[in-house]
Amino acid sequence: MSGILEQTIKNDNVIDKKIKTFASNRSAVSIMLNYIIVFSISIILFGIVILLYGNHIGAMVGNYQQAQYTQVGSMVADSIVGLYLTGTMGEYSKMIDLPTPISGQGYRINVTDDFLGQRSVKVYSNDGKTVVYAPLNNIDKSVTVEGMVYSSSGLVKITYNNSLNSIVLEQG
Repeated sequence: MSGILEQTIKNDNVIDKKIKTFASNRSAVSIMLNYIIVFSISIILFGIVILLYGNHIGAMVGNYQQAQYTQVGSMVADSIVGLYLTGTMGEYSKMIDLPTPISGQGYRINVTDDFLGQRSVKVYSNDGKTVVYAPLNNIDKSVTVEGMVYSSSGLVKITYNNSLNSIVLEQG
């Protein structure tokens, strides 16, 4: 029986030596495993950083686009109100120069009621994700304001006809 016990102890010692040499071995296998693990962790961390940065850039583009749409809407609304308040007889027209694309995307302009029921200039992207309203203050409800303009031409013609009591937005 002592022979079997001695053999078991020898086998255990051999296994212990093999485990110790594998753990401290600097051969190609353990170095390769080390590189694979470090490379995998680096790729995962790099992917996370790219995703976070991409979301941040997308939010910045959306904010810039909304600010530019607000500026365009205010410029068109101011021109419409200005024509209405200064026009007394006949027909008056005004041309406005607009940026063609904003953040690489086209947009549309028309006059409609906003979510509060107030008549406003609506500026919205072609995909409909960004929508901005600029109120038309000081215009009588009896005045008809109509028309749709696309940003592709870069010019908007606003015409006020006092006798017809209408304001029309057209491509310039």
